[in-house]
Amino acid sequence: MKRIASVELKPGIEPTPNHIVQVVQQIKEEKPQILLYGAQNPRIPQQLAAETGIKILRLYSNAGGRPETDTYIKWIDYTVRTLVQAVSADHARAQPLIFQNVTAATPKVNPY
Repeated sequence: MKRIASVELKPGIEPTPNHIVQVVQQIKEEKPQILLYGAQNPRIPQQLAAETGIKILRLYSNAGGRPETDTYIKWIDYTVRTLVQAVSADHARAQPLIFQNVTAATPKVNPY
């Protein structure tokens, strides 16, 4: 995955209006596949999705965030499956991702 932007400049700190404008411009220029966000307020990812059409996906930062992730192994499995499904749904358009306080990325296959 290739990081192209972060919605929050610092973890837990709301982005400034100018920063949001910059992220919107990056989304429009780079056409990322998905915006990932965690435990943060979904308001800004939803705003970005409304303005740009980017797909958003919430990832949980630890086990127990969802009923089917009650153990560490189940959480890892859920996270990997969720990411693969999200990226596979748009595989023909494999582009970078944007993360809210996680980062932004393009899937890369390591041949080794």
